[in-house]
Amino acid sequence: MSLIQGFGTIENIYADIANPVIKDSTRKKLMLGEESARNSYWLATILKDVPIQFSPEDNIWHNNYRDELYDVFKKLGFNKFIEKYALERKSLSALKAESTTKRVRIY
Repeated sequence: MSLIQGFGTIENIYADIANPVIKDSTRKKLMLGEESARNSYWLATILKDVPIQFSPEDNIWHNNYRDELYDVFKKLGFNKFIEKYALERKSLSALKAESTTKRVRIY
């Protein structure tokens, strides 16, 4: 990390690899791992100019899973989320009413 701080970038390190600030043992490791270092740098780079078609309005969540979330959050111990979103357990009568409306008959 101190090399990056001193040289600024991977490119600068390899451009000035003969610099006496870089220890011989470190220089040897850098030379042996140059391809890996450049690949790691490329993989860690976040590209901000990617051409994508995206409209936030087309991606608004319209489903309401509040009732199901209570049970999932309770099972996982996410009590702060239950409080944050003011989730409540359904009453027994509401659960019965829902189960009768979801019955499907197969003939």
